[in-house]
Amino acid sequence: MIGLEFICKVHKKDQKEIAEKLKIAAPNISSWLKGTRDIPSKYLPILSKIFRGISSEYFQKELTYVDELKIRIHRIETMEFEDRHEPFIVPNGVDYDDLLIDEYVDDYENELAYLYKELNKTLQVDSYQNRISSLIELLKGLDKENQQTEFQDRSAEEHILTKLNSYLDFLQKFNVKGINTLDSIVTYFNLYDGVDRKKWYTQEMFPNEKQLSFYSDFKDLLIKHGVM
Repeated sequence: MIGLEFICKVHKKDQKEIAEKLKIAAPNISSWLKGTRDIPSKYLPILSKIFRGISSEYFQKELTYVDELKIRIHRIETMEFEDRHEPFIVPNGVDYDDLLIDEYVDDYENELAYLYKELNKTLQVDSYQNRISSLIELLKGLDKENQQTEFQDRSAEEHILTKLNSYLDFLQKFNVKGINTLDSIVTYFNLYDGVDRKKWYTQEMFPNEKQLSFYSDFKDLLIKHGVM
């Protein structure tokens, strides 16, 4: 999603409201939201001000999940005190001095804590992915002799599989969505790669027909694209 569209959605502002603040026609905003026209640079500082000082770098880019989390965090942290906190009403017959509570309740405290937790988790996952990608790129650039020097007593493939298994454990720890596919790929390279397809049934105690079909299609895909 284009940044400006997401930011408008998060801040609950429509095209008409933005157009009025910029003193331009609403169709201009529509083209910016769709990404069909660039936002003139003179409007970027004004948009940044409208959205409480958010960086103008977000407005025209295709957002990543990390970008979306940062935008949502920024919205909460820059809210007016009255918008973020709900006054606590003391029940009838209760002395306020007897209550061990603040005068105001932060309606967004739990959401903000969740967003920060999700952001930190995502950044760690991305870091892990980048390290594995770098390792694979390193492998591609080395001949067999240099691979032995680089990875010493283990083969390069074994080294990468170890990293992938560590990565998978990490994803499972944080309950990251979509790990089943990665788990299947790691299992394929651990148990099925290099083994004749006729012997695949003997690789696991309880072979799964659906899983074996996936492994077969996956191997054909690797061969088709010259990966193996």
